[in-house]
Amino acid sequence: MIQLMALLTKEIEEKLQEQSYLGSEIDQQDVICKVYNAFGPGCWYLINQDPEEGDYLWCIASFDGKLWELGCVLKSELESVKVGDQPLIQLDLNFQQMNAAEAFNRLYNGEQL
Repeated sequence: MIQLMALLTKEIEEKLQEQSYLGSEIDQQDVICKVYNAFGPGCWYLINQDPEEGDYLWCIASFDGKLWELGCVLKSELESVKVGDQPLIQLDLNFQQMNAAEAFNRLYNGEQL
């Protein structure tokens, strides 16, 4: 039996939760990690996680790679996207943490991070 890793590590979730008190104030927060659809469109730059409701993630998201928006996504929804037993949403291990406002502006202007 194959053991699948969780999408987010404990360390990532702790960093996300540390910023939760800032809510949607992205200029004062960092994007902690990037998760993406490995086989199609969909990308989420995760900013914070509600420590009371760990399923709620605040993020910068795009479903087509062109239009970027701030919003929320449920961790359970990201983890449930699969083909068979293989998860489609994966953690970008090469992403470097960066200021969320800077990330949003760069993405909005068509840059890739």
